Amino acid sequence: MSASLSPIKVSELSQAPKKWDEATSSTTSDQNATLSDVALGELATARSVEEPFVPLDITRHTPQCIHKFNSIEAISASGCWVKSVENRKYLDLSSGIGVLSTGHCHPRVVQAAQEQCATMIFAQQNCINTTSNHKDLISRMLEIMPNFGTQPKLDSFFFVNSGAEAVENAVKVARMATGKQNVIVLTGGYHGRTYGSMACTSSKTSYRRCFGPVMGGVHFVDFDIDEVNHNPKYAEKLIKNFERVLTQQSDTLETACVLLEPILGEGGIVQVPLDFMKYLRRKCTDENIMLIFDEVQSGFGRSGKWFACEHAKVTPDILVYAKGIASGFPLGGIAANQNAVMSKLLPNALGGTFGGSAVAVAAANATIDVIRDENLLENADRVGAIIVDGLKKINEKTKRKDGTTFFTHFRQYGLFIAADLNFATSGALIKRAEKKEMILIGGGKNGIRISPPLVMSAQEAYVFLERIEECVNELTSESVVSSS
Repeated sequence: MSASLSPIKVSELSQAPKKWDEATSSTTSDQNATLSDVALGELATARSVEEPFVPLDITRHTPQCIHKFNSIEAISASGCWVKSVENRKYLDLSSGIGVLSTGHCHPRVVQAAQEQCATMIFAQQNCINTTSNHKDLISRMLEIMPNFGTQPKLDSFFFVNSGAEAVENAVKVARMATGKQNVIVLTGGYHGRTYGSMACTSSKTSYRRCFGPVMGGVHFVDFDIDEVNHNPKYAEKLIKNFERVLTQQSDTLETACVLLEPILGEGGIVQVPLDFMKYLRRKCTDENIMLIFDEVQSGFGRSGKWFACEHAKVTPDILVYAKGIASGFPLGGIAANQNAVMSKLLPNALGGTFGGSAVAVAAANATIDVIRDENLLENADRVGAIIVDGLKKINEKTKRKDGTTFFTHFRQYGLFIAADLNFATSGALIKRAEKKEMILIGGGKNGIRISPPLVMSAQEAYVFLERIEECVNELTSESVVSSS
């Protein structure tokens, strides 16, 4: 058992002057000065204990530009549930934006992290060659990497702290490995908030406005998210849009990589047409362009597959991952082929202080084991289908007299679900959901993202449907009154 400090009692603090006088009687003047400062600090602490407690106004001490979906002050969480200071229990449909793949505080993840903390908290990647947990994680990653066709296997891994950092490193790798500079991305995509990743992001102007000039060499292919919903042949149009960028903006001789999310997350949970991804694989191979799949939000079981690119049966040159890999611990990274990609990097091309934290790596090992052992890929498909089927029934039940429905479109890939709204705003629904003790987040132009932990049960899905139906009924009634 590790030693811990005993709490200081107020009665002991009141005797601090006498104790410090005794302790300092045989010390030098310099030591006396230091100890006197400590004694004064303890006296100040004793006085503060008697003062009335004033709750901290967090809004006065955090940037107001940080968007908050709700006003919850949480004290604990377990599985799909978050407990507030008011002892209210909220059903979490956000997973911390897709991070908590195994839910809040999964026992096996907690145990793995605790055990690692007790043995070695930090193993800096330049100073420590490897650890047993690091080797175990690479072994697990090798087993779950997408591997289709003749594309070189993803067998080399570089770990960082976050998705944005992983995206930036993927671009660095592509530029150095190909000797080319330009990056082609899709409009509506989200790749992060750091300077390089922000330059590749276009899901909202608010992520990049007033920060310019951003990183150069980024070119955008027009991707109409709305048209994807109703045009089954949209892949053909998207291919033409891509070819136009190659002929008008970035020649193949200067294009280092194509970067995209197989399923756009922040952009509204929109799957890139599978035929377009297959076309990109062929085109990138022919033109020595790196194909990078950003699976930060869609990876690690979120879409019912380990990685969303498996739906298209396409292996990228570089796979970017983060969020769900470690169930809440900060970990991200890139995967590529050692010979075809990583061997082309110059010495010191990659690095970083905290990348591949020993504790996060231990949590990642446990996360992968839980996803596999508890059949969470299958659970994501099953529970996701329950949710969408229920939402469709609610939509029909609450249809207004003029035939308009509350929701316009649904998109579901495992437990990666979007519901686009009609006459209500996503903000209004999210706030109403908070009153019904649910945590929801927005996505797309006017929709909600439903991405609960992969451990969500069918029973919890029905709890969500019951509560969301109350929200829909109330907001529909209010819209009828306001329009009459």
